[in-house]
Amino acid sequence: MEIIKIIKTCPSNPAEWSVYFNNGLELYVRYRYSTLYIGYGKTEQEAIENSVCYKRLNLKHNLDGELETIEMIEQIKSYIDNIEYLKLFKKTRKKKKREAK
Repeated sequence: MEIIKIIKTCPSNPAEWSVYFNNGLELYVRYRYSTLYIGYGKTEQEAIENSVCYKRLNLKHNLDGELETIEMIEQIKSYIDNIEYLKLFKKTRKKKKREAK
């Protein structure tokens, strides 16, 4: 799964991004009150509806709601890796269920 495009939809208060992947998934990222929220889905609306509090950030600046795109990418790397793992896990479970029948 590779990122093909990142659009910063709101620069600050809150900072928001749409991240698009080569497999058709979209990631919604929002940063406000020192908290990063992330959701993914097949559409922007689905990604927003699936968003959850991902982590609190203790950044050195006091600009709440402002985050540079490069900082956001560094923070979400492990989340993207987990999406790949969950997709693989779901495929494996479906295959095992079919084989069990």
